[in-house]
Amino acid sequence: MPVPIPALISYRAVDAVEACNLSEAVFRSKYRSRKPVVIRSIAPSSLWFDISSMADTIQDPIVMVAHDNENFIDNDDYVAKIPLCDTTCADISQLHPKQRLYLRSKVPDVVRKSLDIKHLMGMANISKVKDDLMRLWFSSPGCITPLHYDRCHGTLLQLVGTKRFVIFDGEETRQLYPCDGINGPTHASHARHIGKNIDTNPAALLHDWPKMKDAEPWVVDLQPGDLLYTPPGFWHEVTSTSVSLSITIPWDMDSQEQQHIPPHMAF
Repeated sequence: MPVPIPALISYRAVDAVEACNLSEAVFRSKYRSRKPVVIRSIAPSSLWFDISSMADTIQDPIVMVAHDNENFIDNDDYVAKIPLCDTTCADISQLHPKQRLYLRSKVPDVVRKSLDIKHLMGMANISKVKDDLMRLWFSSPGCITPLHYDRCHGTLLQLVGTKRFVIFDGEETRQLYPCDGINGPTHASHARHIGKNIDTNPAALLHDWPKMKDAEPWVVDLQPGDLLYTPPGFWHEVTSTSVSLSITIPWDMDSQEQQHIPPHMAF
């Protein structure tokens, strides 16, 4: 007889810490390259601006359209790219879109000047962030960035709306159905709909991806003003649970971290 599939998958909450309580020493000992953390009160409230004013400020925007209308990976096999002139911010911000859209752009100068990241840089003990990879992300409800990992330290500042992150330690790679480079990029997974099903239909999730029963992710629903830190090599799936506006602020691993890259990041 087949072994019955468990009806539940366990997960844990991400720590949430006020920025004033997170020194460089605490960040390094508890979180850096160890586990995710939500940092609160690190950005000025003036950044929570009206989406309707955004079209006049964004720089070099690209709008992605997913071939399956749901999963967005910056790869021609998954998305097509169209100029913003072929759509509008109002199209992206529809609550029940027939076509989901994901806009990526440089961080507008007006936002960059307002974004005080000195505390973040001090906490991370870094002299600079990766300015060339700082991005603004504007998405329709239901857009999903499938499970993947990044090679740099990453933070995402939620400005408007909400996003659900499901995060796995890199040590759980074998349970996460990584792509082999032929049927998908090696930093991405075949697994889908984790955040959507982990609460509402965990049995279906484990039916599709049974090895996940041996993994224990973190789950967090980001609110405006939350800054989420995700270590390099940690797998994460991101779902826009409403119209969402975010900024990503990454920085490189230091020389010591680069000497101890985990096996799944070697490809």
